[in-house]
Amino acid sequence: MQKLCKYRFYWYELDQALKVGEVTTLSCLRDSIPLEIHSGFISGTSIVNVNCKILSIYHPDLGYLEDIDTGGLEYCLTLTDGRKLKVEAEEDPGNVYSFPIQPKAWDFQVLIEITT
Repeated sequence: MQKLCKYRFYWYELDQALKVGEVTTLSCLRDSIPLEIHSGFISGTSIVNVNCKILSIYHPDLGYLEDIDTGGLEYCLTLTDGRKLKVEAEEDPGNVYSFPIQPKAWDFQVLIEITT
């Protein structure tokens, strides 16, 4: 079964890394519609673990992405054409360095296939 999930950055290395084609377990907010991928920033909310394969990652300004690496003080996003962009995740969250597109919001759509 496929599901379209909501994913947004909360910064400070709290967000789950994502990679297209990866089989993984995502922590999601229980009963959220659409299903929302959890960040470590949200507390007091019931969480459900979802075993899935990541089919696609989409951002309205950037298009489709291959992966989102959330380790470190800068997040690294890889677009499907191989270009990479660094996004400040600590001191000035959301600031993009040396890239022609400057997204205003950091909301993504992630298509997953539930595996169990």
